[in-house]
Amino acid sequence: DTMLDYDPIREALKAWPKRPHTPLLETLLHELVALCFRNKRVSACRVSIMKPDIFNEAAGAGVEVFQIREPGA
Repeated sequence: DTMLDYDPIREALKAWPKRPHTPLLETLLHELVALCFRNKRVSACRVSIMKPDIFNEAAGAGVEVFQIREPGA
């Protein structure tokens, strides 16, 4: 079965606006990767986060990572 339930990730993300300010996008990025890997069937994930409208001269600032689950994790 290759179907994944994205509801746990969606529910976690919906709660993020209520959390204290996190100064680094990289912190949020790594938390989201860890959230994806809670599902033991996920062997790799690509996560992208962007802060829109943070700079006048750009659409936003963002980071992206592709990570493979550590063997045995």
